[in-house]
Amino acid sequence: MGYEVQQHNTTRPLRFLLVQTSDHITGAPGKTPAVTLAKTGATFLAPQGAVTELANGWYSVAPHHADADTLGPLTLHATAAGCDPLDDTFSVVNYDPDNFTINNPSSVNPDTFTLRDVIQDALLELGVLGIADPGESGLYEVGRRWANKLLDEWNANHDASWAQTFQTFALPPGKVPVTIGPTGDLVTDQRPVSMQSCRQIINNSFYWVNVQGAQWYRHQTNPTWTGATQTDVYYEPDWPNGKLFFYPIQSGASQMVLETRTVLAQYALASVVTLPPGGLNAFVLTLAESLQGPMRMQLSDDQRRRARAARLAFTSNNRTPPYMSTCDYGLPGGRKGRGLFNYKTGRLHG
Repeated sequence: MGYEVQQHNTTRPLRFLLVQTSDHITGAPGKTPAVTLAKTGATFLAPQGAVTELANGWYSVAPHHADADTLGPLTLHATAAGCDPLDDTFSVVNYDPDNFTINNPSSVNPDTFTLRDVIQDALLELGVLGIADPGESGLYEVGRRWANKLLDEWNANHDASWAQTFQTFALPPGKVPVTIGPTGDLVTDQRPVSMQSCRQIINNSFYWVNVQGAQWYRHQTNPTWTGATQTDVYYEPDWPNGKLFFYPIQSGASQMVLETRTVLAQYALASVVTLPPGGLNAFVLTLAESLQGPMRMQLSDDQRRRARAARLAFTSNNRTPPYMSTCDYGLPGGRKGRGLFNYKTGRLHG
């Protein structure tokens, strides 16, 4: 049975089972399925994502943004020699099924903030606008440019990244480097700032791929060696697409799960601003600080203090607390053994 995938999906593959015509039950491994997809109101066409075999008759269409660009039913049709034809329907939705929470209606905040609202509040903090003054369109255009420059700056700061995302990609065989970004071999909205981890999927199991640095890659004596299993990868955060150098180079179809940092989107004036708790206030007050120069206005000491406090509230939850291993919890003559002390929570983990 099909399941939900997010519009422009790049994380959820479309999995399907082929069974043998001999008994209509047993899975059919080792086949080369012919797969087509039909979006809402469209004809069946070949998918952009690569079709690969998983195991025991299960196959997968790799996630590709172009296959899921239309909201509504997405019908998959698959055939293979000696197999029953397969039809399944997935649902393309405008939210992330992996991170979807059903809220209690009584607790839903009815207020939504667009970028225009954020800019207006920042200008109010600066004293450029009055409560009943809507402001001129030129003010909001300047505010939009400075707001997006601020978000771009935050994207370069690990503290402003509130989550790590795990995305599954099908690597093009023999390609080196594999590019990732808006126009890369692996399509993402923006090229990752950094690569946190990488795992290869083999027969539905995960195998770690070591993320290496430039010095490691520089010292490889045979960087063109190919193989079915990848052990290491070097990520070069080039622009506009990053570059992934796998070692050995993938000789055939290969699926990788990449862990990257969440980046903040760029907004139009009418765009709804969505940030985790604390982010909205930090955005407004930091934007007000940024607009002091072009607006020729100054914030008060109290407003700057509030801005620092708002940024701290927003970013502190994004920082990984250090763990320290000490002898006897650092207290001479105390209990024996070694323990971990979390300086953020003030708790001992023994």
